[in-house]
Amino acid sequence: MPSEAETSQQLEQQPETQSKVSSPEGMAPDHDTMFGVPLKYVSLVALTLQNTGAVLIMRYTRSIPSESQYLTSTAVIMGEAMKVAVSTALIYSGGGSLASV
Repeated sequence: MPSEAETSQQLEQQPETQSKVSSPEGMAPDHDTMFGVPLKYVSLVALTLQNTGAVLIMRYTRSIPSESQYLTSTAVIMGEAMKVAVSTALIYSGGGSLASV
């Protein structure tokens, strides 16, 4: 039976293996980053901030009596267009393409 020192030496000599599952064919690799942060977290934060900001701005502008009123459906459509623009920009900045999505 090997001693504890021999076991630790054997572990040090073995190459480290990663426990990450490789991404399926056509999917973005796991190593896409922006500013050292995984791209999925960057996109999550960016879209969360965009959605929160849109709600707060819509609420504020609807509460001002001197402002002309607008249709909320128009604001929702513009918000969705912004989400598409932000998502597309994040895909391209990560080195991907829309064809790979």
